[in-house]
Amino acid sequence: MNNKLRILLDMDEVLNVFCKTILHEYNKDKGTNYDVSIIDKWEIPKELDGFWDYLTPELIENMPIKDGVKETLAKWKSKGYEIFIITGILDDEHYLNKIKWLHNVGIFEYIDDIIPTIYKHIISGSVMVEDNVEYLRKWKQENPNGLALLMTTHSNINRDISDEPIVRIKDWNEIDLVVDVLTRE
Repeated sequence: MNNKLRILLDMDEVLNVFCKTILHEYNKDKGTNYDVSIIDKWEIPKELDGFWDYLTPELIENMPIKDGVKETLAKWKSKGYEIFIITGILDDEHYLNKIKWLHNVGIFEYIDDIIPTIYKHIISGSVMVEDNVEYLRKWKQENPNGLALLMTTHSNINRDISDEPIVRIKDWNEIDLVVDVLTRE
């Protein structure tokens, strides 16, 4: 693989601390003490009725950034890599809230483009980092020479991907190491 990489990044649970942040607000309001491990599949469990009501514009714009994101993106940008955010959105306001978040956490300057879509498989790239196995599987079918990286989260930790052309990673240090190895000659 050449040194000019095009890196595609999901936003929620890859760049930010998504479900844990929403769950914190849910617990605070409801007087409950659920741990994010209750969300062990892609769907939100019935016990968390009303969970999505806590996904407010303010919450989106102020979510914590995952450790290592900013440093890694700055490093990649200095190497000339193209960095694209490929993220699902609910509506125009949600899209604008996500852009504000990128500004608020100081990483907007490293991003070449933000593509709002659930059809992530149609975007070509060298590497895709995503927390949804199905999105990665479809992307890998369309990008057979690309590297599909699954960010381990509470919702996919129990998914067996041993027969998949997908590499599981646990954090941004591992993502950076994999990309470094990919670009060595």
